[in-house]
This record gives sequence, structure tokens and C-alpha cells, in this order.
Amino acid sequence: MKPIYSSCVAALFALGILPAAAQELKLHPELAAAASKVDSTGSFFEVDLVREDLDLLLPYADLFGEFLQELDEDAPEVDVRGMLVASGLLDLSAVAKSNARHEDSWLNKAYYATGGSRKGLFSLLAGDSEAFRVARMAHSGTDLALELRTDLFQLPGLIKSIGGALGVAGEAGEELAKEVDHLGMTIEEALKRTAFTVQLAMSFQLGDESEADPLPMPKDLVCRIDGMTWFWNKAGEAWLEESESEGVLDMTRSESDGMVTYSLTSEEEVIEVIVVEPATDTIWLSTSAEALKRSMEQGPRLADDPEFQATWEGMPESGNAMAYV
Repeated sequence: MKPIYSSCVAALFALGILPAAAQELKLHPELAAAASKVDSTGSFFEVDLVREDLDLLLPYADLFGEFLQELDEDAPEVDVRGMLVASGLLDLSAVAKSNARHEDSWLNKAYYATGGSRKGLFSLLAGDSEAFRVARMAHSGTDLALELRTDLFQLPGLIKSIGGALGVAGEAGEELAKEVDHLGMTIEEALKRTAFTVQLAMSFQLGDESEADPLPMPKDLVCRIDGMTWFWNKAGEAWLEESESEGVLDMTRSESDGMVTYSLTSEEEVIEVIVVEPATDTIWLSTSAEALKRSMEQGPRLADDPEFQATWEGMPESGNAMAYV
């Protein structure tokens, strides 16, 4: 399939060289810095100084909270301003977006300037950007490639803060204090330990060719997760054993060269193979052994495909998240 879309959420904290268009327009410095991260000469280009918008809207946030209380006196008091502070959205200063055509592909870029803030929702992006790896994991011909780095260490605090702003701090705390089966720790403790990188590659094939316009159907899927073998060791295999005992699936477990392989058979037939590599702190999931083998062993990579190279030309090579279709 032809690649038709790609996007990237790059590091939010570095400033680049101001493009000529931004210099000519004499943009506000924060807008100019954001504009330098996208294609200002594309078919679509937008920059917005959202910091000033938020400053204007904040007084209305307090009024909105009072309005909600008047609607229902028994409802918890909602602190809308507190929610915005907890979410980290008030640290957002500028946004830039663009869409540029490259032959038969479209490159969509979006940049959110936070001034280096990693509070609230921004804390879920796992620190500084790193080089993307999914194009080297995915085999040649992959139609969809995704990569995401996330860190949930600050999520319990975010949930408590938003819960407090919604007047349900107690309930939020009780939920986080519940123990997770097989982990031997609470939800809060598990979230604070959760940080991972996930790479996903998928190929499609056309559906019923007898149809006038057959839709593409998923063919192969390979997913690599780094940083979560601790979770698997405590709960993953136990969950598979429980599913097997309940007749949900049949499982065959084998071990070789330091890797544990689980071959699964179930009525749903979604994931058939799981491989755990403790030495590299990696978990692999795939719809078939053949697809997994193409990703784990040497061979042509998505990064070598001319279509991918043409589509990704000019896009960041590092960041916290990316998508290619």
C-alpha cells in the first residue's frame, strides 16, 4: 500500500532556526520558535499563541465552576481552574501545525511549546526525546508503524489533583490504593513503576476482491514493548495460566537462548505468539510466528523502503511519539 500519512510528536523543549517566512512576518518570538518546528510553506500552516488565550479564559473557568454548583447543590464542588493547573495545560504557550504535500504523500506536523514543563499530561511523555527505532524494527513493506515512549510515574499525582478539583479526591485515592492481582502492589505503586517504549508494525491486505472496492484488512501485526518485563514476570504468565485453566486459550511454553516463548491458540486468534527477553527487558507480541521472525531477524527493513524514505524526508528523527501510515 502507498504511504499516505505520517506524523510526529517531537521533543518540545529545543528551539530551532527561524524559517524565512516567520522572519518576514515578524512573528511573536514564541510563535516564531514554534513555527520553526513545522513546514511554514506547506498547504496548511497555523500558529497560535495559546498562552494569551488561556489568560483570557481563566476568569470564565471560575464562573463555570460556580455555574455547575448552582445546577446541582449536592454535586461536588468543581474547581475548573485547579483542573487546568493539574493538567499542565496552563504551561502551554504556543502551538504550530502544518500540512505539506510531498508527491503522493502528506506530512502533518504539530508542535506544542511548553517551555520545558513536564507537569500534568506532559509528564506522560517519557523525558527527553530519543531516536525513533520502529522503522528499523518493522520489516520492509509495513503499512503502519507507530512508536510511543511514556512514563506513568506522575500519573497517580495527576489523578489525585484532578480528583481534588472535581471534589472526589477521596474516591480517587481509594481506587489507587486497591491492590492489583498477582503484582503484590497497589495501583498507585504499579503506575509509579511503569515506564515503557512501545513499537507497533502492521501490514494490510485487500479484503474480498469480489467487492467493487475491497477494504484493506489487517494481515500481520508485531508489537515490541521495552521496559515491562517486571510486570510480565509478576502477572503476565499467571494471567495466561488462568485463561488456559478457564478454557479461554491453549498455551505452549518453551524456553531457549534466554527467551521464553508462549504459543497461543484461542477462538479470537488475535495474538498467537508472545516472546519475553529478560536480558533486553523486551516483550514481543505477534499475530504469527512468521511475522515475528521477520521483525526479530535480519532482513529488509521499513527504513530502507523508498516509499518510507520519501514520506519521512524532513521529519524529525527523534521524539516521544511518531506515526506512519
